[in-house]
Amino acid sequence: MNPQKAFFLAGLMAAGSVVAQTITDDPNNAAFSVNQEARGSVGAFIEAVPLPDTGGTFVNAEDDGSGNLLTTDITNDDAYIINTAGVVQSGPFTLLPESIGTIGATFLNGNVYVTDTSTGQVDIYNSSYVYQSSFDTAPDSTFPEGITTAPYSGNLYVVDGDGGNIVIEYDPLGTLIDTYPINGSSPDGIAFDNLRCVFWIYDSGTDSVRSYDSTFTEIDTFPGTGASGQGNGEGVGVIGNTLYVVASGTNQLVSFDITGATRASNADDLCVAELPESQPVPALNIIGLLLLSLMMLSVAFIVGARMV
Repeated sequence: MNPQKAFFLAGLMAAGSVVAQTITDDPNNAAFSVNQEARGSVGAFIEAVPLPDTGGTFVNAEDDGSGNLLTTDITNDDAYIINTAGVVQSGPFTLLPESIGTIGATFLNGNVYVTDTSTGQVDIYNSSYVYQSSFDTAPDSTFPEGITTAPYSGNLYVVDGDGGNIVIEYDPLGTLIDTYPINGSSPDGIAFDNLRCVFWIYDSGTDSVRSYDSTFTEIDTFPGTGASGQGNGEGVGVIGNTLYVVASGTNQLVSFDITGATRASNADDLCVAELPESQPVPALNIIGLLLLSLMMLSVAFIVGARMV
């Protein structure tokens, strides 16, 4: 793991309080801190809302499938479900003593998978957050950070926090499927966006958010939480056309507009696009249908009368 990142995360876990993140593991971060070009385009800043004051630090954001986010508190090793306004909906769910230094969390097959940075493992809990089992991520990574799953494969995707700039794919039992090199210098959170059939990764080394297709070829990129005035981020999640990044340094949930983000070229083969909400039938169409029905009845009546 990058020594500066290790120092920062260790400080978060030990201090039990939120401090502004001022360190970075990439000198180019300064270029992003003044870059406002993303506003009004892909990655336009929407808002930042405070996360719950638990005396700890939140580091994860993952769509729970119902419009809320699964997040983790790395200081206290708890999991929560929060809404997009940063308000707790359920939890805390205690992950100790099995998981220590918990960062990433995702859902798969009715279970909750969390990354355990203290042991270099992925720990598996059932839907009631009762521990079930674990699998090792070494030698591919001794510091697993973000984790997500993609419906098209049914597999897990883990971000290596050791500085290897790779994403590791596992099946639900922890069998290694493949590894993928990615760009950036210190990748953290990862989320799958089924609408665009892409993975989004937040990179704290360059304070940037990047999207990748199923082969982890980069597609879009935009400046992250530091550029919008918050501390550097960690976890990332996507709900519809909004991308969320947990700004761990300032304990905020920061949202960005990704309406115009690029859909992967193989999306039609891999992903089922989210269907738009059903729309009411316009009144004009209803009147037209009634008139057509009356006309058909009239024709039937005339034809019937002639046959008598």
